[in-house]
Amino acid sequence: MKRVNSERLDEILENVSLDDEYAHIFIEYDQRVISLHCLTEKIEIAGAKILEIITLKEEPEGNKSILFRLDIQETREVILNLLKHGFIKVKGYNPKVRTNSQSKSP
Repeated sequence: MKRVNSERLDEILENVSLDDEYAHIFIEYDQRVISLHCLTEKIEIAGAKILEIITLKEEPEGNKSILFRLDIQETREVILNLLKHGFIKVKGYNPKVRTNSQSKSP
């Protein structure tokens, strides 16, 4: 099985701007081994609501890079659930702005 190249993953991420209000999970995987449907199920099982799926790169030999925008405060459980599959590369980003815990003083 072909492994995902982590240097390629970092190159793709350099050009991606993230929304500070939401969590993001970047995944590079071999579509010949695992489907997007399976990945979305694993993310949802871990408790995240998927707001958007953005395809960043798709190669003819099967590798695909996607970015999930999620409504969740902590990506740890989602990433742990995804890492059970050794054939994907995952990076998670928690939201920088926590809207539900912010309060303004009068």
